Amino acid sequence: MNDIILKVLETAVTAIIAVAARYLIPLLAAKLKDSRHRHAAMIAMMAVRAAEQLIREAGAGEKKYDMAVSVMKSWGLKLSDDQLQDLIEAAVQTMNAELDHLPMFTLQFDKEMAGDPADDPDDCKNEEQVTEDAPQETSDGAGGE
Repeated sequence: MNDIILKVLETAVTAIIAVAARYLIPLLAAKLKDSRHRHAAMIAMMAVRAAEQLIREAGAGEKKYDMAVSVMKSWGLKLSDDQLQDLIEAAVQTMNAELDHLPMFTLQFDKEMAGDPADDPDDCKNEEQVTEDAPQETSDGAGGE
């Protein structure tokens, strides 16, 4: 009787493992692939931003692209040239979309704001007021009048 129960349990466990392997292995592989893709996309974004910061010349797109590829390869990404190009283009599009959604601030100075703060009597005392309030020293070293 124990042999029959043991054989049924063994068969059930084998069936569960087979079903789990059938569905779990592809699921785990997809998760790992997705994780690797997100990691590569994050490195591509970092590489593109670094290239944008370090290479400021107009019309230096090829230089920026080469730098981004170099950075990505230095991180050990083993991707084809087409995959690298796709990731870099996606990072550039994402960065441009982010820039398009940022509010643009312009600084406008009117003459009052651009003036010397010492000229504003409300902000601070000017030099004449400071010397009038401070005790005057005489040549004999005594203060006051």
